[in-house]
Amino acid sequence: GAAIGTGAANTANIVASPCVTAGSAAVLCNDYESGGFTDWHLPSFDELVAIDSNFDILQDLEAGHYWSSTHSPDTLKAWAIMLWTNETEEPFPSGEYLKTLERRAIAVRSF
Repeated sequence: GAAIGTGAANTANIVASPCVTAGSAAVLCNDYESGGFTDWHLPSFDELVAIDSNFDILQDLEAGHYWSSTHSPDTLKAWAIMLWTNETEEPFPSGEYLKTLERRAIAVRSF
């Protein structure tokens, strides 16, 4: 799913897949622990859009291309979004990218 609220289920499905790769964005977010919380996940596409709309007020978040937990119809790809302060000068457009490419990941908890 791409909607807000689907990232946790997407991540659980990815991690449960027999084809999951150790060290993948979904696995890293699923295994993340911080502040006594262990319920982190890789955000869905729309959850990343919400993060992007608040990018300028978030601290310690670097601009860059971030993976979402939203898969593409092409099983070799997933959706990624460019979190950037100036959308008119986005160096890499948001879209579907091969899962083998290096992108950033951000672990989130329920919105």
